[in-house]
Amino acid sequence: MGIISGITNTLKSALGLGQLKSQTADLTKMANDVLSVPKIKKDQDTSETFEEALVRLQLSEADIERRKSQFQRLASIYLILGVVVFLYMVYLIFKKAFFPVIGCLGILLITFSLYFRYSFWLFQMRERRLGCTFFEWLSELTGKKQ
Repeated sequence: MGIISGITNTLKSALGLGQLKSQTADLTKMANDVLSVPKIKKDQDTSETFEEALVRLQLSEADIERRKSQFQRLASIYLILGVVVFLYMVYLIFKKAFFPVIGCLGILLITFSLYFRYSFWLFQMRERRLGCTFFEWLSELTGKKQ
């Protein structure tokens, strides 16, 4: 019995089972913290209007107009950059260089997500309303009103 328990203890320490268990517990806790949605108290009002946000952030109309032009410029830059990366990705596909296509796809996703961010913020400023939905933004982008 002493030999078997000695071998199992040696294997456990060689494999680092104690450390693996603690790392797994830490990763599980971090994943739960990141993926859990915080509970909002019922008495806490989360619906803030655009004008209330302007007052809270002490922004003037000139600040809003300046931010609109900045967001428009940034959205245009990221859209152009995304189109260029997409065209280069198509070129790589025709050249049968498939590994660089994966990198281009990652860059493409980043540039289009940044385009969406600034375009969506610009849309909310134009509408002067917070809490707009993706479909409202998309309908304004395509020119189809709901």
